[in-house]
Amino acid sequence: LPLPDKEWYELDLKQLLRFWSHPVQYFLQMRLGVEVRTEEDLLPESEPFRLDALERYSLIGEMADVLLQGKNGEDEYPFLQASGRLPHGSFGRIVFEEIRTAAEDFVLTQQSLTRGGKNDLEVDLVLERFHLVGWLTDLYGPGLVRFRPSTVKSKDLLRLWIEHLVYNLTAPDGYERTSFHVATDKIICLHPVEDASRELLILLDLYEKGLQEPLRFYPVTSQACYLAQTKGKSFDPGSTWYSRFMYTGEGDDAAYRIALRGTDPFASPFTEHAMAVFESMYNHLEEKDAGI
Repeated sequence: LPLPDKEWYELDLKQLLRFWSHPVQYFLQMRLGVEVRTEEDLLPESEPFRLDALERYSLIGEMADVLLQGKNGEDEYPFLQASGRLPHGSFGRIVFEEIRTAAEDFVLTQQSLTRGGKNDLEVDLVLERFHLVGWLTDLYGPGLVRFRPSTVKSKDLLRLWIEHLVYNLTAPDGYERTSFHVATDKIICLHPVEDASRELLILLDLYEKGLQEPLRFYPVTSQACYLAQTKGKSFDPGSTWYSRFMYTGEGDDAAYRIALRGTDPFASPFTEHAMAVFESMYNHLEEKDAGI
């Protein structure tokens, strides 16, 4: 496609985050008008006796929010039961106790990072031809803090990196320019970036490219490629891209099957994009055991 109109360069931070969560799907939906349905869009045909991973994650997050407000988690049981989000009968009570216990453990891990009060920060950045606006939320004494009651995913790292760069460019004096993502397996810490403008422009330039054609960047597989390169190993796309027993490969995503049909998904500049996005991120990244 030709270069996008000027309006695509006036973008909200949420729009940029949405793009980087799945660049190829964004291209199909926003530039070509092709809606891509996923399995999550389909209603279940029968009533489950346990929650799937997505619903469990959602309920743990909601319960954690309740606990962080100082409320009693037990009070949420009748509301969740009545809403149909828990299985009926004794199964529902068992699931609820699992959710509450997981949320309590998660909140304990968060508490050291949420001191100093919660603040929001308006974003209004001009970087060459791009104008980025929006809000950064959940800023505490130690810095920008994100929570997700699940293991760390590639998309979590990308979101944190983008928000971290924006935070480093907009935070007033006196703010800690450090960002955190708390998950059940790890706490990710991103340290201050000296040239955040340059790093954010790399992502914005790739955003522009991804508005003209399907960007050869796939969060999980691109991260795997970068990690293999840094260890001096040859990249094996089979580890993440192709499905196997009890594992759904990233390449089975409907958006990739549509947009990349008849092409080599790992042709140049796939590796170049992976290195451009992840190299600086990992240079500023520190991992700690969450102990949850």
